[in-house]
Amino acid sequence: MKRVFVYKNSIITFALILLIIGAIFLHHLYNSLSDFEKNDIDNYITNVTINLKNKEYLNSYMNDEIINNKFEKDISKLDAFVKVFKDGNITYLKVDNNVYELLSDNNKLGTLTLKEDKEESILGLLNYTPIEVANITFNDGIYDVKIKANSAYKVYVNDVLLTDENIVDKVHYSELESLYDNENIPQIINYEVNNLLKKPTINIYNSLGELVTYQKSNNIIDATKINAYDSYDEAKKYIKDDFNPLEIAKNWSLYLTADLNGRNGFYTLKPYLLKGTDLYTRAYNWSIYYDINFTSPHTLSDNPFTDVEMNNFKMYSNDFFTVDIKLTKNMILSNGVKKTDTLNETFYFLYKYGHYKMIDMRTIEE
Repeated sequence: MKRVFVYKNSIITFALILLIIGAIFLHHLYNSLSDFEKNDIDNYITNVTINLKNKEYLNSYMNDEIINNKFEKDISKLDAFVKVFKDGNITYLKVDNNVYELLSDNNKLGTLTLKEDKEESILGLLNYTPIEVANITFNDGIYDVKIKANSAYKVYVNDVLLTDENIVDKVHYSELESLYDNENIPQIINYEVNNLLKKPTINIYNSLGELVTYQKSNNIIDATKINAYDSYDEAKKYIKDDFNPLEIAKNWSLYLTADLNGRNGFYTLKPYLLKGTDLYTRAYNWSIYYDINFTSPHTLSDNPFTDVEMNNFKMYSNDFFTVDIKLTKNMILSNGVKKTDTLNETFYFLYKYGHYKMIDMRTIEE
């Protein structure tokens, strides 16, 4: 009986020992697997960014300072970074071995550097390398803004007008490239404002003080799109002095068939041309060379202009615009035959010396 009792106790003791060993093993396995999971790079960096939501933890890598400049006043740098780690969409980008950029909505916040310890093994089956933070450095600010805007616009960041000191460069509108010998042709201005601590408010206004709608992609603001209007009634609020380009187009058409007064019509047209442009030279040469004398003798019909269309006003500024004009001029030759002459051009007008000058024409291909 005693033997049986001793035997049972031995079995129980042995079972308890196995149970304790098993518990210790499972605890060790659990901790090892937890360490393995925590040292996965994605998990580790995610945990670091979670910790950076804590002001005290962040303060161990960043000294607080109060920022005052023309765009921001009395902003705590530490508080601003805490807020972006709490509210932003935090991601990271590997830039070197164990070096990662920390980002929020594509804004670079700083650089995280990790260091590795000796490789460890879990039961000889899983190997991993423990990692820890070596250092975190932060940028001076959070938001960098790049703005592309028409040179006729006024651009405000946090209610502060951008000036030459914010200009990175100036770029020509490609479709106007041949016209930049003339002053005051609108350009594309590239602005930059860097190291802001709060998401900025950006407002852009045209020459009439109207708010401009812009496109935004990541940190790039694009206010270079040219507004187009289908009619003179829509466009005229942006055109100075109630100027109507249709009258100039009609005069140009009449000029080409010697139907204007004043040195074959040149003096009538001259006030609307800009000396030094190819168009001025072309018009002047037409008035002095023999070609104009070979115009067939004719009279204008009672209704000289028909099929008149004026549309596609592109208002680069109220000093410069283009417009498409199409019209048919009706003539009667000396032999009684009716003849028509069609004009279908894009006209380019620049406000100079107190009124609009026609500086270019381009045929519209149909």
